Amino acid sequence: MPAADSPEQRQSAHVLVVDDDLCTSYALAQALRTSGFVADIAGDGEEALRLLEGATYDVMVLDLSMPGMGGEEVMRIAHARWPELLIIILTGHATLESAITAVKSEVVDYLRKPIGERQVIEAVERALQKRAAQRRREQLVQLIYQALEALHETPSAMTPTLVSSSRDSDDHLYLLPLVLDLQRRQLFLDPPVADGKVDLSESEARIMKVLMKQPGRVFSCLQLAQEALGEQLDAITAENIVRPLISRLRAKLRSFALPGLPVIRTVRGRGYFLEESP
Repeated sequence: MPAADSPEQRQSAHVLVVDDDLCTSYALAQALRTSGFVADIAGDGEEALRLLEGATYDVMVLDLSMPGMGGEEVMRIAHARWPELLIIILTGHATLESAITAVKSEVVDYLRKPIGERQVIEAVERALQKRAAQRRREQLVQLIYQALEALHETPSAMTPTLVSSSRDSDDHLYLLPLVLDLQRRQLFLDPPVADGKVDLSESEARIMKVLMKQPGRVFSCLQLAQEALGEQLDAITAENIVRPLISRLRAKLRSFALPGLPVIRTVRGRGYFLEESP
């Protein structure tokens, strides 16, 4: 894999320069292009948000002091809407308030004017390098967890047997018409339908158990990692593990192709919950 500041990755990295001083923004954008990046400019906050809506950017170099919508507001909105966007602050008027906003918005660098174009380019390169390293770690975590999960997998070709009681038991959880067989790690329907069962991995079954036990309760990725998987993880690692499991569970629920089934919903910024059928 090439380094984050290799010519190949520079050509694919898209940078947005936001500054009401057009001389500064044009000069910086041209320097970025000369260094191999794709660079666009915006002269104010409103234009910056329009550009962010219309294209995918990797990095935004943002001046804080602009007429109209200020940089702090752009920073907050951008972080909420595009959490993957790397934000670098460029300002000649640093304040404690803007620094606090920058921390809350997970800004990757905070540069004081006056500053040379080379220093800004180096800050962009550092940000991309950190992201590349983080993504490699995330991929490694996923590979390790999938390998561990595979050790617990056992083939299950047994047909589920319906339990006459409608109450939850040690072996079954009910959120009718959905039933979770905890022993066989299967989801099926009651009343049954043809081919109406899906097999779950150990981790999928554990997460589904937690969601079905408390439908309507919102669980963060960290909570699901702890309560369902028994893992004490940091927030980023928990998200990298839980999100793919939620995605697979949603796909398996959709495979029943039956309206009115419970659905896993997302609460932006908080987590997931299981919504009961009407």
